[in-house]
Amino acid sequence: MESSHALEFQKETSKLFENISSSLSKLQSGTADNSLFHQHYLYWHEIKSLASLFSLTDIATIAHQIESLFDLVSTHRISLSQIDINCFTETIDYINASLNMSIHNQPHTLSLENLLSKIHHISGTTAGTISSASEGAERPGKQATMGHNYTAKILEKKNISTRCNIVVQTAIQSITQLTSLAKKECVQEIIRKPISPSRINECLSRYCLSPYAMNI
Repeated sequence: MESSHALEFQKETSKLFENISSSLSKLQSGTADNSLFHQHYLYWHEIKSLASLFSLTDIATIAHQIESLFDLVSTHRISLSQIDINCFTETIDYINASLNMSIHNQPHTLSLENLLSKIHHISGTTAGTISSASEGAERPGKQATMGHNYTAKILEKKNISTRCNIVVQTAIQSITQLTSLAKKECVQEIIRKPISPSRINECLSRYCLSPYAMNI
């Protein structure tokens, strides 16, 4: 993880983490409603997209799991009572530790695998990930799509977020433009050119059914 990437990510997400931390008490008290669950889903969706943009793979991985967990709650596939709220604070601690390791060269002693294991246990998954692939299968018409530069214009169309998930591949270099694109609800991740096969496979494994993963 490059220090400059970590600093940019930290700057772009500071308000998101403030909002998450300030509303955790409602989740702990059991007074949260479905709108708050969906809001947390959007918070973590944006965190995941920005982490992906800045090549912070471990942060993108854990944020994707939390995002998917809140999606399960907001769509009533699991209940909030099944979730240990501590896993959210542990996730924030993990992200902070990961950033500090990069920015300040401080040791990182928290385990991503242990944290992922807790989340998988909550969701009842055994395959190692909570995948948007299953989400796509259960919601007709919602597919993962690989886009090019013109995708930014398509995203402005009304209700596109209800019809597809988009992984954008782009040659855009402007951080302002890229972060604006990453914050759109229908954008899952952004892959900047030049593109490696491993990066594409990473996205395919998250958002598409396994038979579509490329054998590279």
